[in-house]
Amino acid sequence: MKKFRWNKRSFLFGLAFFLAFVAFLISEGILQANTLAAGKKDDQPREYARLVDWLPKSAKLAVEYRAQYLDRKEKMENARDVDTRVEAMFNFADYIKVKDKKGSDAVLAEVALNPEYRKSRRAYKSLARLLLGDNPQIALSIKDYHQHIDSLDWDEDKLAAWNAGRAQLNTKRVAPRVHLEYLAPLLENKMIYTNFDNFYANIQTHANKLQDEATVQKATAVRDEIKKARRGIPNAIIQAPLDFRTRYAEYKKSIEDAKDADIRLSSIIGLASLLFDKDNGEASRLLAAVRNNPEYVNSKNYYAAMARMLLEKRVSPQVTIAEYHDFLKTLKDPRDVFMAWEAGLGQLSSIKASPAVFVNYLKPLGEQLPEYRDYLILIEQLQEKAVAAKDEETAKKAETLVEAIKNSRDIRPMHETMSNRG
Repeated sequence: MKKFRWNKRSFLFGLAFFLAFVAFLISEGILQANTLAAGKKDDQPREYARLVDWLPKSAKLAVEYRAQYLDRKEKMENARDVDTRVEAMFNFADYIKVKDKKGSDAVLAEVALNPEYRKSRRAYKSLARLLLGDNPQIALSIKDYHQHIDSLDWDEDKLAAWNAGRAQLNTKRVAPRVHLEYLAPLLENKMIYTNFDNFYANIQTHANKLQDEATVQKATAVRDEIKKARRGIPNAIIQAPLDFRTRYAEYKKSIEDAKDADIRLSSIIGLASLLFDKDNGEASRLLAAVRNNPEYVNSKNYYAAMARMLLEKRVSPQVTIAEYHDFLKTLKDPRDVFMAWEAGLGQLSSIKASPAVFVNYLKPLGEQLPEYRDYLILIEQLQEKAVAAKDEETAKKAETLVEAIKNSRDIRPMHETMSNRG
């Protein structure tokens, strides 16, 4: 038997193989800790990229698959709540479906078979995948899927579930009769949103194929209603994070359970603020219903509602600066007056008002010395904004007041003065 001898070529080949293997192991470890999803196109080159770019394509794909696998599995196992876990379960099952169909089927089936998971807002993704599918552990009928849709509370979730189920039927290339069976509940429980118009268009299409004129007419009538209503589910709500509806429900319950007007008003303001840029119409209606409402005008925190509407373009009608100044004059308690001034200033900051608008708002404070030292910060703001607005007269007045307040021993903080009076 001929004895193997190391030569220079064999040594270099072995060394290259060893280094490639070590790089492979290091790359997988780095990828597990810093997942591929964390990188963005404009990021600096990542560690794994420098290590695996020169590896063969098959090895690189194996590293990437393993990293994504570990990332999705970790998110599934460490999810903080049921909805997040169920969504992570679908993402994991969807990712491994090609290389591990059996494992993917098991995860999807777990969502359907676990009562807690099945009632989740995000269960529709897994249930849609099981709809008329070939999963050996559970077969989901159209009726089963309809029951899940009916259990959903929010219209945006229903929309997503209807879309997911339709996509599944499209991949199955089912007959027009099956499509109509799936879409039939929409004719009974009409969804008058522009987002649902295409579902009714689908009904027309499939009913025409079956020469079902009565169903075509029903779908046409609903589409006419949608066109007249001109109402849709805002994209901002459709794309809102999971906790949006949790917080929405909490505010709603707080409003319903509130035992006094102050608590109820705080919850209304909180709900309106949550809805801004998601459903401005509902936010505006909430705040408009509070304005000049006898139930709330005497509440201690009514000023917060008025401030939230100050020059707020997302509210109709908004509160003008002149209207807010008139409102300030109705307040009796000095503490309420100061908090109302602060709240208005905060609102102008949140809407990124111009320096001139700030000056218009704060100008009444520059006419005379305040009774309380607390106003110093507001008058300093007036001076700063007046300089920015090139309003020299107002800036000079504010500067004079600032110096006078700082040098005065008689102008004390509000809490000291009020406690002495008490």
